[in-house]
Amino acid sequence: MLPVLFTAGSFVFYTYGVFVVLALFWFLYLAWKYIRITEHKEEEIFDRIIGSLFIALIVGRVVYVAFHYDTVLQDGALGFFALHLYPGLHQLSAFIAFGLSLVIPRTPHMKHSGSEIVTYLAPALFASFAILSFGGVFAGTDVGLITTFPVRIKYAVYDGLRHVPGLYEGILYFIGALAAHHVILHVRRHKVKKGLVVALLYWFVSFIHVGVAQLRDIVSYQQNAYYQLFDLYLGIVTLLTSLVFIVYYVRSHIVSMFYYLLRPFLRHG
Repeated sequence: MLPVLFTAGSFVFYTYGVFVVLALFWFLYLAWKYIRITEHKEEEIFDRIIGSLFIALIVGRVVYVAFHYDTVLQDGALGFFALHLYPGLHQLSAFIAFGLSLVIPRTPHMKHSGSEIVTYLAPALFASFAILSFGGVFAGTDVGLITTFPVRIKYAVYDGLRHVPGLYEGILYFIGALAAHHVILHVRRHKVKKGLVVALLYWFVSFIHVGVAQLRDIVSYQQNAYYQLFDLYLGIVTLLTSLVFIVYYVRSHIVSMFYYLLRPFLRHG
């Protein structure tokens, strides 16, 4: 694992920090590519995206610090902003805040749908999540449990061969990016509702988050049982809530499916 990518004089370039920059770059680039195919002005949409990113950063940092205040704030309130000294961001909270800040209208005369924006951002979000997951693997910040699974690695300061949760996540998010791209093609043909895409996005992210979390080890200053429970329960709540919305959007298809399954019995009766 390579926590520090390289140094230039007094500047230290951390591997995970570099991947964060790459993820942000690819997110903005892909977001621009997909927003261009909509009927809305790019400037207006990007202003809203940047504002939502800022809200997501604040929410994710607040949630993290709330469970690690004794470490982050040990030298005062400025520790909240010292990401280079006390890195930490609750990713699922940040993701939920980002999506909600886009979906919920900010003005009564808004010309574009928040659900539409999130729909077209889905491939960019998945791609950026994949880069962040791979970054955790290279930086050695994402430590898995000891395993006999064929895909396993040896972490520098940990005993035994362990899972590579960041690798699993990255592959799944990459598949999600490809799937989201094809779904958008159906959205443009009005074959898929935008709200359904948003619900599927939340469901898939929370499904990966909850599933892969079971393979992670609790490391360094994140050894906080309440933080782990909050993370797990929030993931489960998001998973179930998004599933309810998915059922709502496909309810007509479910009714049709049951009708065709029961039709022979109904005729017989």
